[in-house]
Amino acid sequence: GVQTCALPILSVPTAPIINSVSSAVSKTLNLQAATASNGGSALQKFTIKLYSSSSINGTLVLNKTLTLTSSLLAFNSNITGLTSKTYYAVTVSATNAVGTSADSAMSTRIQVK
Repeated sequence: GVQTCALPILSVPTAPIINSVSSAVSKTLNLQAATASNGGSALQKFTIKLYSSSSINGTLVLNKTLTLTSSLLAFNSNITGLTSKTYYAVTVSATNAVGTSADSAMSTRIQVK
């Protein structure tokens, strides 16, 4: 008889969750985030969108987009070279061979030391 085998259905990763955002070092933001699933295809990268504002309630403006090459489901990364006393917030997405996840929810705003 003919044997059939079910191929796994691959999908984009799930939207990452930001576990921690903090600033303990001057001009540096520490970001910890993870995605629950790689969609059945190895992760290739995380994309971090960094937003900034001059005040706690000011309008957040996209400051820069960073790429973190990784096949791991979680990361702990320091973003350096930021501006002291500026408020930053981030979103994170994950990419595999199928495509890119939705962005995470926006992090809390952190004033960088």
